[in-house]
Amino acid sequence: MGCEPEKIKSSLIREMDAFYREGMFTNGLPTIQADELHSYEEGIEALGEALLLDYGDPKQLERAMETARSVIKLTGINSAGHRHFKTSYYNGVKMAEEEPWGWSKPSSVLVLHPGIMLVDYNGNPTMKRIITELADGFLAHRQNGVVRQSIAIRFSDDKEAPNNRGSVLPIFWAAWKWTGNPKYLEPFRAQGARALETIPSNALDQLNVRTTWGNEIATLMKSGSSIPRPSPTNPNSQRLNVPPPSNYGAQHLAWQMTGDKHFLESLYASQIEASALREYMNTEGSMWIDRVDVPYAELQRARLGGIAMTRGSLYPGHSVSWTFHAPANEESAAILIPNAKPDSMKIVVYNLGQTAISATMTAWDVDPGRWQIVQGIDRNGDDESDGDVQTRTIELERTGEVDLTFPPRATTILNLKLVDKGVPYWTRPDLGIGKDDVYFQNGKVMVTVHSLGAVDSPAAELALVDRAGTVLLSLAVPALKAPADLLPKTVTLVFVIPPGIKIDGASVVLDPNAKIKEITRMNNRVRL
Repeated sequence: MGCEPEKIKSSLIREMDAFYREGMFTNGLPTIQADELHSYEEGIEALGEALLLDYGDPKQLERAMETARSVIKLTGINSAGHRHFKTSYYNGVKMAEEEPWGWSKPSSVLVLHPGIMLVDYNGNPTMKRIITELADGFLAHRQNGVVRQSIAIRFSDDKEAPNNRGSVLPIFWAAWKWTGNPKYLEPFRAQGARALETIPSNALDQLNVRTTWGNEIATLMKSGSSIPRPSPTNPNSQRLNVPPPSNYGAQHLAWQMTGDKHFLESLYASQIEASALREYMNTEGSMWIDRVDVPYAELQRARLGGIAMTRGSLYPGHSVSWTFHAPANEESAAILIPNAKPDSMKIVVYNLGQTAISATMTAWDVDPGRWQIVQGIDRNGDDESDGDVQTRTIELERTGEVDLTFPPRATTILNLKLVDKGVPYWTRPDLGIGKDDVYFQNGKVMVTVHSLGAVDSPAAELALVDRAGTVLLSLAVPALKAPADLLPKTVTLVFVIPPGIKIDGASVVLDPNAKIKEITRMNNRVRL
């Protein structure tokens, strides 16, 4: 959301490295043997976050591959022909399959978090198949035509038992996003309009339900009523919003439907009040270190076009992220995104200050290609541009950046639309280097290059570039296989630095002339 992104990323990566350094991971899973929820909380949840904030870093992606290899072994095809988890008590070297541990539970899907992020990155076919087969396994458990979720399933004989801790919804949404198969939407349809709150993406528009669920929500909220919750309500469900009687998600959706910001005023006032009441419990009076409860899902929906991360959401649903350039910061601009889809987006930005704001918007859940951006000023408060507008067309894709300037004390309207589709992410190679891949010793710079994409990487160039951008030395990177088997594919190259060449402040750059269409170029440069 633009709140000290580099500081937060650095903090998370330090924590992540400490997990591995202190031996808390073995074969990509926790070293301690624990139940399905607490195994996730031993560092796997932080790895899922690192794959989001340290996007494209080879170390995080290869850690995810290691976790994925072990997660696959926790699952199997049972006697009913369904893929389920074989255990709910395991670590990186063993699992308990006897009673009472040989069950798949809703919280079992949490361990899929790094795998979901990996498939989202490069479409890894192995992990995609495993996760969609697990979703199919849950789909097979219907009662009166409705997919059952609040159940445990014994692997050996497919027997069911009640279990309402956690939610399997994240894997259904991931499977639908990856395949487009409508069968994965059945569990959401059964919930009715309330399902929109459980989906991290802007499902109101991505599922095209404004005229159905959207109108239902708007009508109920205008009348002061609440949206009915599914029965029976699951008191332990890790929702994207705080439990009943909150109408947080519904108020946000009502604003999306009507454009009436009074819904947001009420929503944010309620959340401020709730946070004030819980302040002591969330700070010095805390009962548990992992129970800091601050509602921020709706802020992400408004500011990012979807939810990037909340407890248990697993799938990243945000369309954009923000970086503000000093002296501006995240509190300098109010941002609303009423409509966000992979091929279009509307953004409303109000600059609260007396001087112009410079910001960078990074794209995430967007289709690649040529995008048209129309920018103007709203002078009468109807969230539409009045008078002259500026139109430009740019190449934009996931991790692509757009530099923006917002004039003071004014509302800027941005309308973005995909006009020409580009190369799909999952058909691209990807080469990457991280800061841990570059070593300088005895007049040599050693660089380990990783293949991280969906397809094999062609031969490429690795350059040593000075501060001014001049190529000092270059090496040929051989073609590398894609890590489809979830095993790292790397090559180490060595620059021998001739006498007289100064490399202070220099950078190592992959494919410096951008000849290869990669998944991202965020992992192509490391400064010495």
